[in-house]
Amino acid sequence: MRYPIPTLIFCYLFFALFVFTSLSILVSFFSATFSQLFSLLTQKGRIFDILLCALLLLGFLSNLFVLILASWNQKEGRFVRGIAIFGAIAFIFLFVFNLSGISEFDPLFDLSMLNQEKKEVFELLSEHWGDLIIWCFFTLGFVFIPLIFLIYQTYFSNFSFYKTLEYFHPSINVVIYTLMGLALQNYFYKNYKVEYIDLVGFVLGFVLLWVVYIKKRRLFGFYERFNLFLLCLGIVFFALTYQFFDGGVLLPRYCFYTCAFVAWCAEWGYNYAKKEEKRV
Repeated sequence: MRYPIPTLIFCYLFFALFVFTSLSILVSFFSATFSQLFSLLTQKGRIFDILLCALLLLGFLSNLFVLILASWNQKEGRFVRGIAIFGAIAFIFLFVFNLSGISEFDPLFDLSMLNQEKKEVFELLSEHWGDLIIWCFFTLGFVFIPLIFLIYQTYFSNFSFYKTLEYFHPSINVVIYTLMGLALQNYFYKNYKVEYIDLVGFVLGFVLLWVVYIKKRRLFGFYERFNLFLLCLGIVFFALTYQFFDGGVLLPRYCFYTCAFVAWCAEWGYNYAKKEEKRV
């Protein structure tokens, strides 16, 4: 299987991000001197925050490139321009918002940070609806919908919007990047019942991924299988070091989320560029 350049780049980036995250946890786990290393790296203004800003900027530039390319095709490039404009605005907004320091990174599913022992679930949801929207966006848009589409692809082929779904469909690698972000959680101890939504969503997504692997193994080349191996390895490793995820792991998770989002933009943008190249 021959892979496009963006796919290779983000596979290497995903591997580097996974290794860095795992090593920082590993050092904190075995070293008494650096036991707070992972906690320090996940704080605002530290390395994970810098990586997140770099990925957001990369996402903006990739969408800007597609927007410029699509502007040459006034007829067929309307829908692509709309997606590129939305992506560029979203990335630059998140980039500026993150740099401004306004956001407080209190994740909905890491409520131990909040010290709100007696708050009701609906109060927590109302106060942290933004985190819930982000979780739903990535869990549904980059895990459930792509995998269900692949499982029932024959059924969806009867609809008029099938070609559009197929064109903008996230790849298996993008799904794995997102699941790796979801895997960063405490699997054994939950302070609030609402936290189990996070765990259930991840487990269901992981099961769906294996269903796709069994039914459509041809979609899994070398990099897909290697990334799937990293995901399984990460699940075992994160489960063994669960105590590091009691204080919140939103920034590392957001790095994997953003890696998946930018990779998706780069993939369909590259496909559009190749299509335009053939047209010319």
